Formats: sequence, C-alpha cells, structure tokens
Amino acid sequence: MIRILRIFSGTGWYTPAFGADGSDTAKFLEAACYTLVKRDDPKLSSHVEEQIEWIRTSQWDDGYVNSYFTLVEPENRFTNLRSLSSRPC
Repeated sequence: MIRILRIFSGTGWYTPAFGADGSDTAKFLEAACYTLVKRDDPKLSSHVEEQIEWIRTSQWDDGYVNSYFTLVEPENRFTNLRSLSSRPC
C-alpha cells in the first residue's frame, strides 16, 4: 500500500491488482507502534509518521479510505460489501 499512498501525494503510480491493497500497511503500522512503545527508534518513527500522513491525505472528506475504489472505481464504493472490502472497519 505504500506505493498506493504515494499516488495520493503525487509521487507514485498505481496498477490495480486486487481490491484490498491496504492491509499490509495497517499490519506494519500496528507492529511498528507496538515496537515504538517498547523502545525509541527515530528511523522507525519517521516511517510511521510518513505513512500516517499518506493515509491522512488519501482520505475522502467523509473519512473513507480504500485505494482501489478511490483510484479505479470511485463511483462504486460501498456497492460490493461482501467481496471487495469496501466496508468500514
């Protein structure tokens, strides 16, 4: 998802592969934050802050974040909740 978030900041490209491209970034952020609670790591903290900023800037005005529907089918968000992960978590 890092490359997807870079698209929103104007520094990346996107080729849709599947509808759920964001879970790896979420897993990284969770693990990184647990690590930062245990020990100070300025480099890791910088990566976390960068990814948080990319997520923040990619959100729609209503808070929605989904890379596939934002970039490929924005008119179809929330139309296939069972299969395409277009649901709020």
